[in-house]
Amino acid sequence: MSKITKLDYETIRFWSKVDVLRERECWEWKGATTKSGYGTFWKDGALVYAHRAVYEMAVGQIQDELFVCHHCDNRLCVNPRHLFLGTCKDNYDDMIAKGRQANSDLTKRCGNEHGCAKLTDVDVRQIFALNRRGVKPKEIADRFPVTITHVQKILSGKAWKHLNLKELKNG
Repeated sequence: MSKITKLDYETIRFWSKVDVLRERECWEWKGATTKSGYGTFWKDGALVYAHRAVYEMAVGQIQDELFVCHHCDNRLCVNPRHLFLGTCKDNYDDMIAKGRQANSDLTKRCGNEHGCAKLTDVDVRQIFALNRRGVKPKEIADRFPVTITHVQKILSGKAWKHLNLKELKNG
């Protein structure tokens, strides 16, 4: 009797979590998922997206800067025939072309108007005021629903650029 290799074991474990249907249909992931609805799989001691894992099994290694995109727009789909490689821009252009953006001018919106914003313009002004008073970015992040990295991006002018950074820094 031959031994099952680690690769064989991971492959068997992966496919045990997939509902394989007809060739042209979506094969949905039945394992763990992210909050945003993508399948996740432990592979080689790391958590990876299921659609990336299956693409590597079916096609080969993926360069880090590339995305594995879905022709079918089904985040749970792991049918290799429904997947393609693309850059961040390719993925975004695909979304726009298919009309999947909830608000087509979302990228033009700033601050409170952006659909994904966790802060308001008032919050950002308060972040600058706290910083002027010597409050550390970590302490500021603890007061708002954002990370320390986001606070640092705000304070450096990389985020919330539509606000007058010079005015906010000087009070």
